[in-house]
Amino acid sequence: MSAAYKKLFWGVFFANIQLHFGAITILPGFVGFLIAYSGLSDLDMETETASKSFDLPQGTLLALVILTAIYSAFNLFTGSQYETLPLVAFIPTLFSVMELVAFHKILEVSVTEFQARDFIYGVEKYSRRDRIYILLKGLSALLLTLNLVFSSPVILVAGTLLEVAAIIYLLVIFHSLKKDTEEMEIEYFTDLY
Repeated sequence: MSAAYKKLFWGVFFANIQLHFGAITILPGFVGFLIAYSGLSDLDMETETASKSFDLPQGTLLALVILTAIYSAFNLFTGSQYETLPLVAFIPTLFSVMELVAFHKILEVSVTEFQARDFIYGVEKYSRRDRIYILLKGLSALLLTLNLVFSSPVILVAGTLLEVAAIIYLLVIFHSLKKDTEEMEIEYFTDLY
């Protein structure tokens, strides 16, 4: 499970950090979502309680891969001249809400897996972290949506800062999950012998 959380960490990282060389994006966001999708597939195979629980996040991450690839291609060929149109301006907020749904469900299933393995510390810790992530990402999406209506620089800055905080917090969560599952796996194999 720790390798899957490592892929999820790097997927979130690369989905939100794009590298540009002039006008060309070297590492577009869809590559990060593709890595996260791969990590989620690994996690699905390694968990005991997942069965159909990962269907929603897998579908959402696959949709993010496809939509961010289309959005990246659209921006490559049209430049930034269409980004001020209302429908196009709403797309990053839509991606943010899709990320919220996918990563919340991943955290929720991880908590369920910890319950099944009697890892009570992990249940409490990640239930609390999931709620904080929902709060940060949800407020960010709300403020960025309100900014589309009111065009306020204050709302834009607040929404952007909350979005960055939510991304950093999610990275911290996945890093912590990787470490905790490594410890849990070591304890499991120690108990076997």
